[in-house]
Amino acid sequence: MVTSMGLSVAGLIAVIALLLWLMLRPRREAEGGARLCEIVRTNNAVLISAVESILAQAQIPHVVLDQNMSVLEGSLGVLPRRVLVHQCCVAAARGILSEAGLGHELRIDAP
Repeated sequence: MVTSMGLSVAGLIAVIALLLWLMLRPRREAEGGARLCEIVRTNNAVLISAVESILAQAQIPHVVLDQNMSVLEGSLGVLPRRVLVHQCCVAAARGILSEAGLGHELRIDAP
């Protein structure tokens, strides 16, 4: 059987299999790939806002993960939000947050 584009069913299956393989194959990490380190994990939205503000003022790139999970949890604040910085900025971020009086909120297991 041939489809309207001239592909047989077997050919179409082969194309789909190839596309799936390309999408799902394990990828090699680029040399020196970006590694993010978690520095703060909390349910406190005010603390997250303060940490974001301090890091932004210090021009330390950061990302807040799980910020929109309140949709799934029903805005209960059960799931903690996490602040991550690039591994090259961890020491600077930890120092600035410690100077700001937030050292007790830092993750112990972060480098």
